[in-house]
Amino acid sequence: MASVVTVEVKGLRELGERLKALGLDFKEGSKIARATTNAGAQVIKKLAIQKAPASPPQDTPEVPPNYLKGHIKVQYVRQKRISSEHKVTVRSKGKGVLSEDISANPYAIGVYQEFGTVHHGPQPFMRPAFDIGKTQAVEAMKKRLTLRIEKAERGGK
Repeated sequence: MASVVTVEVKGLRELGERLKALGLDFKEGSKIARATTNAGAQVIKKLAIQKAPASPPQDTPEVPPNYLKGHIKVQYVRQKRISSEHKVTVRSKGKGVLSEDISANPYAIGVYQEFGTVHHGPQPFMRPAFDIGKTQAVEAMKKRLTLRIEKAERGGK
């Protein structure tokens, strides 16, 4: 069963004060906040794509070999509070989805691969991507935020 992962970030109060001094604010959906969380999510997405199993044609002839890899995406999560959130997920409908049939739904295939079924064991790719990439993701977020603050300090918001 999936669990919730909580990450604690220290120094946000000081960061907020610095941003306000620059005339910047982390308002709901602000460009700086979105760019920062997106940078971290892109790191996890890249690793998840690398780790996602390819369906062997003999096991699933109705699903192309790299179907799952092509449907891993980053999605911005709209919120009512002051924050920014992106999630890495598998597309469940829309562009490139073979059919509404559950057996060809990329989201269902991702869940079956991650947690297993009665016919095959789990082949996790999302959780290992997070475990391996969380430090890299935080570094990518710090880098993006630093660049945006430096740009603002030079006068370009």
